[in-house]
Amino acid sequence: MQGNPPLTVAQVRDVMSGVVHGFDVASLDEERPFFEMGIDSLDAAQLLMAIEERFGLRVADGEFELCDSLANIVRYFAARAPTGSGEPVPVRPA
Repeated sequence: MQGNPPLTVAQVRDVMSGVVHGFDVASLDEERPFFEMGIDSLDAAQLLMAIEERFGLRVADGEFELCDSLANIVRYFAARAPTGSGEPVPVRPA
């Protein structure tokens, strides 16, 4: 269905709970960058790889840093979903 994001924060949390340990994933601030919460780059990379594998989505080379929070992961994939408008969608909120 057009208009729905290809990924939700709840789905990212679900994947994250199986990849990143030592955190209460349900209580993580979805806007706060991972590194501020003590989640290192290896955990973040493993999370993105698990999302790619589970949902068949792909983070482009050189764009890993755009996926630095739960919300930004959702925004990243939503911005790349077919919208029909031909216009790019910003990854970061204005």
